[in-house]
Amino acid sequence: MPTYSKFLKEILSNKRKLDEDSTVALTEECSAIFQNKMPPKLQDPGSFSIPCVIGNY
Repeated sequence: MPTYSKFLKEILSNKRKLDEDSTVALTEECSAIFQNKMPPKLQDPGSFSIPCVIGNY
């Protein structure tokens, strides 16, 4: 489990208390969740193909 998710889980389950002046480093994804700045959803690509090579052909 990544460090930040374990840290957040401990805080949310009240296993760990935050000091008033504590600093926590966040990843970009985690920071976006707290700021409610989620990236816009992209359109459904519909059908797609995945190129692959089987054997020597």
